[in-house]
Amino acid sequence: IFLSANMASLGGRADAPTWQRLSLLRLLAASVVLVGEADSCVDMDEAVGQLTLQQMGQEVGCEQLVLHNPNPRICDDPAFSEQLCCQSCRAQRQRLAEELEERWQALAGPVERAQTLLREGNARWRSAPLHGQGQGMPLLAIGTGGLIGFKGARAIESALKVGYRHLDSALMYENHGAVSEAVEKSGLSRQEVFITSKVPPESMGFRAAEEATNRIRDELPGGYADLCLVHWPHGKGPYGEPHATAEERSE
Repeated sequence: IFLSANMASLGGRADAPTWQRLSLLRLLAASVVLVGEADSCVDMDEAVGQLTLQQMGQEVGCEQLVLHNPNPRICDDPAFSEQLCCQSCRAQRQRLAEELEERWQALAGPVERAQTLLREGNARWRSAPLHGQGQGMPLLAIGTGGLIGFKGARAIESALKVGYRHLDSALMYENHGAVSEAVEKSGLSRQEVFITSKVPPESMGFRAAEEATNRIRDELPGGYADLCLVHWPHGKGPYGEPHATAEERSE
């Protein structure tokens, strides 16, 4: 189960309550055995209570674990937010969405000015059409590294609403899902958004690079990236990987 490092800590202060120092990694690993896929969006408080009792000596329910936790990324892992504490995670996301909407409204003036500048910039600063097709690449892009989960998707969505039309992503960022969600919720068509992704340095061999580009295709909205880059050059591919055949190179 993938779990970001900052989700696993939940505080970390010496004087923090015991439940804040719970390792979610151990909690989620144990949940695979105790909890099957939930039929509806409910909190599995009994299962979570058993797990927290086993891990830290006291029962803690989803509401305390999620809604009284200062770290909003606790619900970023689908195994946790969809199977264990679905109802509390949904309430947390609704609360965050309302807070973000309030901030957006408060920034109406600066947002309008930014929209004007980006609209003019996107029209002025654009590459020649790639492969002789389309309108070219918008040269003003926003990097999405570190933007993951619910808040990451909302941040990318806000960037699109402000006027950015080029999203820079990568397999190493592990946020193609957030990019896809943001494009969908922005109201823009896939053709209006230029998306760059990158093959990671450990995928420099032919087979590994092919697998990486297939992942990019499968994970991004529309089933494609407008531009695919090498994240950074790396002199060695996976150990022992064979060279591509002539037929594979031609494909």
